[in-house]
Amino acid sequence: MFTSDILFVEGHPVLWAGTTPDLLKALDRIEAWESDTIVPGHGPVTDLAGVREIRAYYQYCHAEARRYFDAEMDLATAAPDVSLDRWADWGELERVVTLLDTCFREFEGQSDATPMAELFALMAERWAATRA
Repeated sequence: MFTSDILFVEGHPVLWAGTTPDLLKALDRIEAWESDTIVPGHGPVTDLAGVREIRAYYQYCHAEARRYFDAEMDLATAAPDVSLDRWADWGELERVVTLLDTCFREFEGQSDATPMAELFALMAERWAATRA
């Protein structure tokens, strides 16, 4: 099965639009097809274990985003605080900013996209902080 950008394996995903619940529904469909070989949009070929791991990632990040959102923390403060130790060996850790932003907009009921320049600036800060 070819999943395109719905599935990232061994790399932090980018999520610019949509909602995490919608993405989880798409993962439900992928799992329901029970394919032995799954070709993600990014990362190595996988199986259903790869789908389950990215599901765990999305569920965890969604819950963390909710916690920070409910604490009235802004994205710039929340993003560096999210612990991603379980996925520390995945590439592009800074991409979590896009997922948190998408969740925050979902919680606000806001459909307007955050300006890309703002998100890339926050990702650059996160990237630099992980290399300090």
